[in-house]
Amino acid sequence: FWFGLLIKITAIFFLSPVIQDKWFLKFISFTIENPSLDPWSNFYKTGADPMSYPYGPVMLILQLPLTFIGHAVDNLNFASQAKNYFLSIGLKSSIFISDLFILFLLANLFKEKIKKIIIFYWLSPIILYISYWHGQLDIFPTFLLILSLYFLKEKFFYLSAIILGLAVSCKLSMIIAVPFICFYLLFNNRYYKIVWKFSAIALLTVLFIQGPFFNTLGFQEMIINNPAIDKLIKLNLSLFK
Repeated sequence: FWFGLLIKITAIFFLSPVIQDKWFLKFISFTIENPSLDPWSNFYKTGADPMSYPYGPVMLILQLPLTFIGHAVDNLNFASQAKNYFLSIGLKSSIFISDLFILFLLANLFKEKIKKIIIFYWLSPIILYISYWHGQLDIFPTFLLILSLYFLKEKFFYLSAIILGLAVSCKLSMIIAVPFICFYLLFNNRYYKIVWKFSAIALLTVLFIQGPFFNTLGFQEMIINNPAIDKLIKLNLSLFK
């Protein structure tokens, strides 16, 4: 555990993923400097790259606390030469916290396999590459999905459904997990009666959070029309043929 912790903390301070500098940090920085109820449209209208932030409001909310602090530090006199350095630290620290929470959840879900979880998750080169070297943000919706599964196991079904809705509102591709969870409930003699309520709560959560943005220009161009969504639709169709 401590070896993995050292590697990840070192990565936070010394790695600067190109994809974050090119896309994510620009959107987050712009949003902090130009507060808006519709940050996607606000950003898109500037002529910025629509690929910059193809994620929903939950993703932004999870990242804002630490990136806001980082952005504030970047604007202090002593940090003026290091553009977006502390903003980047804030984003990477948010990734690390989600990573740590996933480890905690997996340890609670599989208490008898903690050593294997440390080896195959915490020290996984895939996690290190995707989250810390390449700089992708998939760990945030993954954390919410695993949290939903944790509450499902603990039989907090409706809380699990709400968090599943949050995961989808974080990144739309998480919708691919919804049918599998529903099938689990549907074909389980103890839980099949709640599958419709579970599905309805998850759907209402998504609509409540993302519904106000569906018809906005920025949300349409940056999220709905993102090429990854087309790939996801094709994958779903191929799975259920």
